[in-house]
Amino acid sequence: PSHDNLRCVTREIDTQTFDVRKYESEESRESYVFENIVAEYLAHHEAREKRGELSPAGLKDKKTLIKNHLMPTFKGIDIGHISDQRIRRFFNSYTKSLRMRDKATSELKTIFYFVRDELKKVQIIPPFPEISAAKMISADNFLDEKKQAIVISKISNPLYQYAIKTMAIYGLRPCDVRSLKWSDIDFTNMIFHIRSHASLGKDIPGRKSQKDVVHTLPINNEFYDILKNIPRSIKLSDYVFKGEKGGMIGEIYRDWE
Repeated sequence: PSHDNLRCVTREIDTQTFDVRKYESEESRESYVFENIVAEYLAHHEAREKRGELSPAGLKDKKTLIKNHLMPTFKGIDIGHISDQRIRRFFNSYTKSLRMRDKATSELKTIFYFVRDELKKVQIIPPFPEISAAKMISADNFLDEKKQAIVISKISNPLYQYAIKTMAIYGLRPCDVRSLKWSDIDFTNMIFHIRSHASLGKDIPGRKSQKDVVHTLPINNEFYDILKNIPRSIKLSDYVFKGEKGGMIGEIYRDWE
């Protein structure tokens, strides 16, 4: 047995989590290798995406985090050998943004929960570093109304101006605004509803991460003026912010940048 295997066996015996099945055969050991664990993890989430429990963008995000951020470090390593020391080294030596470091570390932790709760291949999840840097937002990152107006005025496409202004007024995500339809607008009661969200060009029911949740907001004067300036479709199923080809407008972040 390798030095890593011996150390892993010793730790498992000490923590009363030793399972001899893990070491019985080459095939058994292969099933514990990180990339094989990840294949089962992604298959699980692909099934969730087909059932509507995970958005297409959410699945794509998981695949990207694993391929570009976790696999280079953990490929070929037995899941039982990924100790808290290895995780801390990954966390402390990460050279990209703090946000991506935290997202990748959080995804790794989710994989460990899957291995413990679904695959039953580990019993104890190693301690993870506290993930907090991405949630710390400086007040300098917020724009007052005057600066908002300057930024929005630089956007060449008026429709994207209106979409980003709507996001600023209500604190909505781009995916909420892109999926907004005329059937969601109630001029009689001066309210509108967020019933779905955009994900990779698809309309997904409910708000992001909140399946089947409908969010109702008042139509204030600013949003009313925006709606008056947008050509209104006779089809209620049409998008409020309609793209050139008739579907929803493209990704807002491109015009924002």
